[in-house]
Amino acid sequence: AIAKVLSDISSKGLTTVHTYAAKLWKFGEDITIYRELEKEGRLPVRVLVCLDELFEKEDYNEAKMSKANYGSYKLFVDGSLGSGSAALLEPYSDNQNNRGILICSQEELNNKMINAYEKGMQPAIHAIGDKSLEMTISSIENTLKLFPYNGQRFRIIHAQLINKGLLERMKKLPLVVDIQPSFVSSDLHWLKDRLGENRLKQGGYVWKTMLDAGLILTGGSDCPVESYNPFEGIFAAVTRQDRKGYPEGGWYPKEKLSIYEAICLYSKNAAYATCEENVKGTIEKGKLADFIIIDRDPFLIKPIDIQNIKVLKTFVGGEES
Repeated sequence: AIAKVLSDISSKGLTTVHTYAAKLWKFGEDITIYRELEKEGRLPVRVLVCLDELFEKEDYNEAKMSKANYGSYKLFVDGSLGSGSAALLEPYSDNQNNRGILICSQEELNNKMINAYEKGMQPAIHAIGDKSLEMTISSIENTLKLFPYNGQRFRIIHAQLINKGLLERMKKLPLVVDIQPSFVSSDLHWLKDRLGENRLKQGGYVWKTMLDAGLILTGGSDCPVESYNPFEGIFAAVTRQDRKGYPEGGWYPKEKLSIYEAICLYSKNAAYATCEENVKGTIEKGKLADFIIIDRDPFLIKPIDIQNIKVLKTFVGGEES
């Protein structure tokens, strides 16, 4: 089953995937499955296995020989906006008695992050609401007070609701924000009721604002929440519409990204997030030959057609997958 899905992932144009295990939610992960597939010649993409428990960090020089390696250490702070469990500083607009839930306390988060960073791991923190984002930023700041920066960029996953104060603090930190553009295509129909127009206008899914502030963003899917087809994500980042083209002009259009910016989310920025920008992410001499051939030029077609781009061939390490 895994081999079949990985083959489909390759056919959609992905050359590396980050799998996030979550024992907290009863979703485990085992890197040996991918390494066994590689031995059998059935691993068409590179896999970074990210776990929500501490793992034995491998020597990179040895690990890079494999297409399956360990990635980030995943931490959870809150839930989701859809379920009303993302942790907010102010109550939900459609339920004044609800501010979401916290998976851990500030002290617990600090201790987990310190423990991971001390071991040389890259913390990747699930934080959707502005309250959980505030806690995450405080924990990163606390960690960097105790330890010198070790080159492992912190990753904040989602950051769907922020404010100006949090953005100013984020600008000063060595972090990357993993966004999921396709969320907008699904969420735009109900977010106004849940969060209110004023809160959304100031800090909801503010991708362009974060980019203009100098933050590096990457594009993900949160699959199986959304499709792992990157062109659906690129379409959403460029248009801020659902797949039928609603609303006309885009949802809070000032936060749209250019086609170039959107493609970077899924290419060079993703490599930067894992400190692999010197070996992949762009087509340059000396880098891994991970690239795809597509059926049309995204810069020359109508934005709504970006989601329909088809991948003709996928190459990983110079070999067709």
